This record gives sequence, C-alpha cells and structure tokens, in this order.
Amino acid sequence: MADKRSEDLLAEVIDRYLGSGDFNGLFIRGADQRGAAAEALIGQGAVEVIGEEDFPNPHIRPWKNRRSGDEQIASLRAAVAGETYGICLYPTSPALADMEEVRVLADRPYTQRLAAGAGQLDVAFFRTDVLESYRNDPRFTFRFNDVGARASISDEVYEDKTQPAADKVSVQRVVRERVRHTTTTGDRAARRFWLGPPAIAEGVRRLHPDARQAPLRQHAPCRF
Repeated sequence: MADKRSEDLLAEVIDRYLGSGDFNGLFIRGADQRGAAAEALIGQGAVEVIGEEDFPNPHIRPWKNRRSGDEQIASLRAAVAGETYGICLYPTSPALADMEEVRVLADRPYTQRLAAGAGQLDVAFFRTDVLESYRNDPRFTFRFNDVGARASISDEVYEDKTQPAADKVSVQRVVRERVRHTTTTGDRAARRFWLGPPAIAEGVRRLHPDARQAPLRQHAPCRF
C-alpha cells in the first residue's frame, strides 16, 4: 500500500510540474496524509523539496536542492506540522527521464531543460560561435564585453511588418543566462539560428566575478 501511495504521489508531482505552465511544484502545508509517501520518494531520489530555506519563493525551483535528503525530510515534516509556510515537491531529473512530455520539446531546448528538471535560475553558458549568427545579421545591434553580450533587433526592423515575428527578439547577456530567462526568446532564436548543434556549452564553466554579482533579472531577455 505504501508503494502504491508513493507511485500515486509521484504521478501527482509530475503532473503538477509539467502541467502547471510554469514548472511549479506540488504545495504541501499543514496536516497532509501524503507525508509518509513524500518521505519515501525523497529517500528514493524521485522528488526533492524546495522550501523557504532554499529560496524565498518555493513555488519555483531555482536550482536542484543542495541539501541532504534528511534535511529535506525535516523541512517536509515541519511543513506538515504547520510550523512553516509550507514546501513544494518537485520531480528530479531521473524521475522525468523517460517522459514523452519532455521528449516532444526537442525544438524548444531551454524549455526542455526545465521540463527535464533543471532549475529556473541555473546558469546556461552559450557557445560563442552561436553568437556569430547575430553578429553577422545586419538587422541586429550587437555588443560584446568580458562578461556577456547583447543582440537586439533594430527599431526599424521591429516595426517592419514584412520581417518574421520570430526574429524580433532581444537577447541580453547571451554568453551566460538563467535557463528560465531563455525560454521565451531563446527557444524562438534556437528555431531561427541554431537548431543543429546545441547552443549551450557543456563541461565545467565558471562565472566571471562581475557576472556573478549581477542582479538576477537585470539582464533577462525581453519579451516582445
């Protein structure tokens, strides 16, 4: 019976995450009969807890939980006991690995990363050759410095109704960006410029100190 409750809860957590429209977690607060099943799933590595100890707004997953399973279970128990605001349960990447809802997002690479369990504030490092498509397009104003770059469509082109709507984007700090910030313009630009090789640089990368200190939303892409 416990296994069935865990399976049902995992399905509920995944449905909430993939069906919410913004990759939200399943909120738990106060007396909740799902506590034991949630603890089992945390122990299995199938779900993780995001609470106020992790981020001020637990309804989004900023990054994969950095606390131990025991610490996450303690947060869960405190929420069930009504001692805290509450926590949200999120499916982990292994729990989402075989989901068709993730595979069908192949043409939306940044949205797919979130669907596969990435944090909304995880940092994505772009391959510098990806920027060449913007640099060589005369419709874009392109600026580059030590910690990032900005490519913006010109006002004239933006107002031109003959230009494709998918090209009317502004991408800021495109050497690195928060994954969530790229899902609007990044997915659109991916279809336009780099549907072949992946745009995101793999391997170990480190933030420039100035980039690390920048406010989270200061350089978010703009929605047009």
